[in-house]
Amino acid sequence: MTKDRPSPVAIRIRQIIDREEGGNVSSAARKLKLSQRGLQKIYVGETDHPGANILEALVNKYRLDAQWLLTGHHADNDNVIEGRARKRCAEILSSLATLIRGDNVEAVVQTIQVGESFESEQIRRAAQRIAECLVKTEESSA
Repeated sequence: MTKDRPSPVAIRIRQIIDREEGGNVSSAARKLKLSQRGLQKIYVGETDHPGANILEALVNKYRLDAQWLLTGHHADNDNVIEGRARKRCAEILSSLATLIRGDNVEAVVQTIQVGESFESEQIRRAAQRIAECLVKTEESSA
């Protein structure tokens, strides 16, 4: 039985699948190790009350704030910001790996500068360490 409007939790789950998996429920179910059929029912609004196993899988896989998933309100905004910073840092490191394999030093330096501009001290330090390693590598190969 399809309802007129899915529950707020179901709407947030749909938003997560749209954002993280481009709306691909099959991909999300595989990554979460969940039933595609059950996840699809939530995604299309046929089921309003996902089980604890679904909520736990979403929170753990996508590093979500469980309070936000259940209520729409964040428990600690710092955790949300740090989670986004961690995700962006992973994207930067992935770009760096590609650029280093391509031996494009100028692009590597630009990417590191982006990392150094983050407000997160941990990300800035990581970018600085990468820059120091690159300098040492260039000096030893010269």
